Amino acid sequence: MVVFDKIENYYKYKRIYNKFKVIKESRTKHTIQINFGKKKVVLSKNGNGNSQNLLNLISKVKRDAILHLQGIKFDTIKNKEIYWYKFNTDFAHLDSPIEVAKIDLSAAYWSKAINIGILSNDTVDYFESYQYENLKEKKDTRLKALGSLGTVKKISEYNYGKKKQMCLEDSIIFNYENRELYMYICYLVSEDMMNVLNIVGGYYYYWDCLFVNLEKIEQVKTIFSNLGYNFTVEKEIASINISKNLSFFECSKTRGSIVKHITYPIN
Repeated sequence: MVVFDKIENYYKYKRIYNKFKVIKESRTKHTIQINFGKKKVVLSKNGNGNSQNLLNLISKVKRDAILHLQGIKFDTIKNKEIYWYKFNTDFAHLDSPIEVAKIDLSAAYWSKAINIGILSNDTVDYFESYQYENLKEKKDTRLKALGSLGTVKKISEYNYGKKKQMCLEDSIIFNYENRELYMYICYLVSEDMMNVLNIVGGYYYYWDCLFVNLEKIEQVKTIFSNLGYNFTVEKEIASINISKNLSFFECSKTRGSIVKHITYPIN
């Protein structure tokens, strides 16, 4: 039996730990799972809602990962250096705001996992068939499902409410091969971003967003389309701030009377 509830209700369950001989907790970035014998409680920010769909999707993603890893040499996906962001130092001298195009890849890591054959048609069809409340819920579900390959779980055990002392090896659990596969997907996206940055002489990229001169928009759109990505394009105002202690790439965009500023790291 599985019960879904909101993570804010954790202490409602914690108060009854002393009634059970053994309670096991499993924590990730987004959830707390509590095993009461045959009963399992899964706590998350939103509670029930999309929880069962997410668990089903996670199971499918992990099944796909197992099947994919059976068909490759594991060494081909290990020890890849990932650049999460990169600034083109050719523009370090710019001291005035510039108008830039922000090319934002849509579902970059999910798309890469599909394009290199990790995610099956069954998994993708299942994900697309669910009736999400809004685009944010759909995006969060996709990110959590794929990110589950790299999830680190913190395990705790309680005996009649008293927390058991556990060694580090027993309290931190993750699947090494799945985690390496997830990081390999991230590496491939970062490699694409780095290559496009160098080809077009862009200003900067951060994860799956690339900032380029307005004249480069069509060229970048063609490259990313050929790589199998979908994307959006926005015009923003960028400032480059270089110093010995802290350097950053700052962008702003105006919508009506609201100006939004986002600061990205350089060093």
